Amino acid sequence: MPYLRQMPSLSILDLSKCGVNVTDSGVVAIAQSPSIKGLKLSWLINVTDISMFCIASMCLKLTTIHLNGSEAITPKGLHAFAHHKKLVEIELFACHTISWKDVEAVANTCKKLRYLGLSRKIKTPSPEASFVYSFFGGQQCMIEWR
Repeated sequence: MPYLRQMPSLSILDLSKCGVNVTDSGVVAIAQSPSIKGLKLSWLINVTDISMFCIASMCLKLTTIHLNGSEAITPKGLHAFAHHKKLVEIELFACHTISWKDVEAVANTCKKLRYLGLSRKIKTPSPEASFVYSFFGGQQCMIEWR
């Protein structure tokens, strides 16, 4: 993992379903790559809020992050992305510790956010879990429910 950050043109990295093989130390090493624009970290059970804080603060070009099924991510980890300047897409399918209130709080601060992937079983679901579009921070955002 630490060698990946030495690839200057690495912009999208998909580590989904690597399971226990990817940990916070590996993700922190990757977050140090200045060119990362997309990270797919779905179903990584050993990736925690530590990784979220590093990604949010170091990956300033990040536009897309997929965290589906990442059970160790808490609302604090999601809140690390508040005010992210480039984030366009967040997937949180099967992230059952995250509530609608958490999503709304972060989405209202991400001015470029245009897509949210959310579980219908989200903790404290939105009052209208069937709507497809919502407005956050005055911008329209598509919401996909699964």
